[in-house]
Amino acid sequence: MNRKVLPGLLAAAGGLALMVSACSNVEGASEADIRHKLELEMDSGFEVADLDVTASENTGTEVEPVWRSRSDVEFRLTENFYKRAGSIDDVAVVRKVASKGDTISGHFITSASEKANGEWDIRFVRNDIPWIDGKPESSFGVSGFVVEGSAEHEAAIARQKEEADKEMAEKKKNFDAAKAAFIGTWRSAQPLIYRDAVWKSNAGMQAGYELQLDPTEGDAGTGTIWLYDYANPQDRVSSPVGYKVADDGETASIQVNESVRHDNMRDYLADRTWRLQRDGEMTRGSGRFQYSVAMKKQ
Repeated sequence: MNRKVLPGLLAAAGGLALMVSACSNVEGASEADIRHKLELEMDSGFEVADLDVTASENTGTEVEPVWRSRSDVEFRLTENFYKRAGSIDDVAVVRKVASKGDTISGHFITSASEKANGEWDIRFVRNDIPWIDGKPESSFGVSGFVVEGSAEHEAAIARQKEEADKEMAEKKKNFDAAKAAFIGTWRSAQPLIYRDAVWKSNAGMQAGYELQLDPTEGDAGTGTIWLYDYANPQDRVSSPVGYKVADDGETASIQVNESVRHDNMRDYLADRTWRLQRDGEMTRGSGRFQYSVAMKKQ
């Protein structure tokens, strides 16, 4: 974010005023008065290098004078300034935008009225002071920062990449092990269940399934599914399938690619999607309309 030297100046006209001693030989608040007020208002990371009140006028009345003054000012940076460019390992990555000792110049308008006790109520009305697109070094707190492109930054990038590569390798290892648990041949350990009862076809036959999932390099592969008469496994029809192992390695979705009629069962091996769990439970549908079959790996 951009950094103002005087973050409160634009709003200060409606804020609390500072009481400072009046100088009897100057009309309105003196240069010292205004400088003191400025030093209390300005943000950290700056100091007043020079200040010159160049003009003043009474914008009030003779009875209640209000002195409006224009001051030229030069600020010197007391710290290096940095702009946040990102983060790494929860530490800010920054670019240097200004150096300690650099100066910036501008001007501002104040309004001052003298109180009964001889002190001045000074308010900042407007300012024309350049912004610094960054923050002082001390504002980054205990976590600190690393400068973009520095050796420390490059080392942090390399360390982060190494950790990410290790994590990725471990995930792949775990996924490959989970995927291997699905690859191979599965066969029904019991007939198809529907609504908590053994399902029967239009011909009164119970259904069994056999599933062959072929090896694959990625998370998706192909294979074959068979629908058969549970009492006569040789009476069967088949369809090619595509499968995909979930990222967590706990389930695989099985897409039946063709709808094939089993003539004797008078039913179909439908082109539907099944969900196979690592423990062998294979389901499709949900709730009251869920089909399930316990599969056993051969």
